[in-house]
Amino acid sequence: MNKALDEVRAAESRKMAQEGYPPLLKKSRWCVLKRKQNLTSQQKFRLRDLLRYNLQTVRAYLLKEDFQQFWEYTSPTWAGMFLDFWCYQTLRSRIGYSGEGEHRFRKEAERRSGAKVNSSRSEATLAW
Repeated sequence: MNKALDEVRAAESRKMAQEGYPPLLKKSRWCVLKRKQNLTSQQKFRLRDLLRYNLQTVRAYLLKEDFQQFWEYTSPTWAGMFLDFWCYQTLRSRIGYSGEGEHRFRKEAERRSGAKVNSSRSEATLAW
């Protein structure tokens, strides 16, 4: 997931530089890739400043942080419903990794949790 987020950040940074905007995303790589609890105080301030903007990078970061809730579910049904809704939000966010990335995230979540998610009916089976 961090790889996709970093790709979105880099592409958006290049696009902003080409269009003549100030380098808002400069020195922000680790601010968006690290977990919130692992940020230094300087990175926390940088992240707080970034969150003020409606950037694809910010939307991707918020989706990444939201996805961490997936690992808290113990019910296969609720985990599947959460994953379906998260994928729906990812597609609606219109960020760079929404198409192929949604499939990649779904496969990764299924691999790590043992969940098989059917997005049309929100069913999941876990092998815990």
